[in-house]
Amino acid sequence: MHAQLDHLVLMADTLDEGVHWCERRLGVEVGPGGRHPQFGTHNRVFSIASPAFPLAYFEIIAIDPAAGP
Repeated sequence: MHAQLDHLVLMADTLDEGVHWCERRLGVEVGPGGRHPQFGTHNRVFSIASPAFPLAYFEIIAIDPAAGP
């Protein structure tokens, strides 16, 4: 069996809280993200790639207060 890590996810109450938590606890600079209109969420991401998992990333996700119903 060959495992492949795609991404790890942190669900936060707000995107700002999740970003601040990662910056303080993990000492990382969080990159840009995007929106998922179909789910009413938005995110920010940063790479956690390694030779074993070259495409892996960490995603911070939260409910998007600007999303429609």
